[in-house]
Amino acid sequence: MRARRIAAVASAVLLATAALSACGSDDEAKDNTKTEAKALADEAVAYAKKQGSMEASIKGTEDGQEQEGKSCVNISPEGETESVRGSLTREGHTADVITVGGKQYVTGPAELFIKQAGEDPADYDVAKADAALDGRWMVTEDDEPDDSGDFFDGKTDGITKGEVTEFNGKKVVPLTKKEKDSEKTVYVAAKGDPVVVGVLEVEKDSRTETTVTGMGGKCDVVAPAEDRTLTKAEFNQIFRDAKTN
Repeated sequence: MRARRIAAVASAVLLATAALSACGSDDEAKDNTKTEAKALADEAVAYAKKQGSMEASIKGTEDGQEQEGKSCVNISPEGETESVRGSLTREGHTADVITVGGKQYVTGPAELFIKQAGEDPADYDVAKADAALDGRWMVTEDDEPDDSGDFFDGKTDGITKGEVTEFNGKKVVPLTKKEKDSEKTVYVAAKGDPVVVGVLEVEKDSRTETTVTGMGGKCDVVAPAEDRTLTKAEFNQIFRDAKTN
């Protein structure tokens, strides 16, 4: 049972949203449309790293399936992710994720885990698996810490700036970075602070739109009680025991 896949998918949502800043000032003194693409991207990264926390929502498709999620991220003064709580809903099932203290915790219904592993729920006693899971959280090491403010992955060369447009009703400057098999557009506020208000990522089999919904203060992120967690080995055993074919 490839249980790690759901953790990886949920992490992707959180990492994407962790790269965002939120609503800034409406100061008309700075016109971001006049700033060169790389310089504006660098300014947006620097601004994002100063934020103490941010919340975001995400929607899109992956492998033909619609999915949506949300997250709240605490950011250190150095711009690194301190902790995250979030969720991902796909095919009517929701996985919840917490990242804190160097560990990642994931919980959700058995059918979601089975489908994420590319297997058929008909080959499992789903009710038995759900009963064994009992709402507990699979815990793994968070071995891929990220920089919450760096939504360009440390590379702002080669970014192009488009014409002013709107993103969810806000005037923005689109900054686009193209790779071999993907394209990412980061939308920065046209006026005032260089705030990232949204991101659109398009890959071969996926399209994801992320919208910043708030910032400031601290996200409430608490690790589950130890007696409500499962190791990866224990998690996998539950599904081995529930397999019928």
